[in-house]
Amino acid sequence: MKELWQYIRIQLLALTLPWRMVYWLVNIFAEKNYRLDSQSRDAMQANLRVILGENATEEEIDRVARETFRNFGKSIAEFFRMPRLGRRFFEKRVLVEGKEKLDEARSHGKGVILVSAHLSNWEFGGVKLMYMGYPLSGIALDHETKAVTRMFNKQRERKGIKTYPLRRGTRPCLEALHRNELICLVGDRDLTGTGIEVEYFGKPAKFAVGPARFAISAGAPIVPAFVIRQPDDSFRLVFEDPVYPPQSGDKKELVRQLTQEVATVCEKYVSAYPEQFVNFFPIWEETA
Repeated sequence: MKELWQYIRIQLLALTLPWRMVYWLVNIFAEKNYRLDSQSRDAMQANLRVILGENATEEEIDRVARETFRNFGKSIAEFFRMPRLGRRFFEKRVLVEGKEKLDEARSHGKGVILVSAHLSNWEFGGVKLMYMGYPLSGIALDHETKAVTRMFNKQRERKGIKTYPLRRGTRPCLEALHRNELICLVGDRDLTGTGIEVEYFGKPAKFAVGPARFAISAGAPIVPAFVIRQPDDSFRLVFEDPVYPPQSGDKKELVRQLTQEVATVCEKYVSAYPEQFVNFFPIWEETA
């Protein structure tokens, strides 16, 4: 219940206070959390040592890690402010790049698998797509309590996004693809223990196999998509080139190939925006 009441307080503040005050409070709470949550802080710093490279100083790693906590706090506050944010907000504050790539992928009639990383406010990307008229479903990780999971999913459903639990989302997502709809997955973390090893920042790392398996089962293209926070806290929603599943071959090898392509694109964006990377769990064996 403690977690639930924490989120209820965050939602009340996000819905009632002006934007500037919300962000001011976020910075205070993020700094406090950075000092107190040693497990998340140490994991982020260890990940950043790989992402930033061997020439990064400890001062730089500390600075970027603190910024990731601030950006994550902003995203949580923005998520709970969504009931107050309508079409006009998303038209003005979330700009789209590469829409033609998404439309080309969808023109084949087999749906589209959108794959992103734990980068910036990916929830805003889904809402933007709904306001643009794209039917969208997603798979989300359950929280520690059912009440918190319901709270998060209700936020998404209010904006028209269908959300399915991690272990029971396969069938409804395949059905959505067969209707030529979009499904959205965050693919840079193995949450089920069934992930496959890929090269990520020059080192072996486990990525989720769900996107590749959906692509092979439905014949649907994967479109990597990323939401990037701008200095004024507006956003860019960027679509990369579609990745089409091969028509034949060894299934395990095809899954590996597709997942590697996803990892390569994710690396490009995480490398460019490390301060917006919000995966607070060890990625590589050496960071565990």
